[in-house]
Amino acid sequence: MGRLGISYSDVANAASELKNQGFNPTVDGVRSLLGTGSKSTIVPYLRQWRAIQAVNQEGQIFSSSELLSLIRSLYERLQEEPGTIAGNFKKQISKPLNTNLQLSKRLEEVETEKQYLQKEIIALKAQLALSEKEKLYLIEEKTNLREELKELSKI
Repeated sequence: MGRLGISYSDVANAASELKNQGFNPTVDGVRSLLGTGSKSTIVPYLRQWRAIQAVNQEGQIFSSSELLSLIRSLYERLQEEPGTIAGNFKKQISKPLNTNLQLSKRLEEVETEKQYLQKEIIALKAQLALSEKEKLYLIEEKTNLREELKELSKI
């Protein structure tokens, strides 16, 4: 089953880990560390992480346009993310549901086939029993004919 997607905290943790290891956090580096995520998803999160790091480390103050841009970016991501998560969840849950429906249908088919085969077994057992009776009759008839032949040969 696939993931629901990556979040800001996933990217932030990976970027922090890369930085702590002495590497410059890049989109490819974060993606490699996470083992998942598209570049288009990672880029805004990494930009956000870098902006927060810049504020934390340098006490940098954003201009109103930069701050507004950052807020818009965050707002847009928050608007997109629930739909993305819900869409991914629907995809993930629909696979097992489809599989369950297919398995249920197949189970019905197998049950129907089982009932047919059970009826066929009963018919074959009846036919076998009849054949066994016929065989016993023929053996008895053969024995009787041999006895008659012996009687006739004595004459």
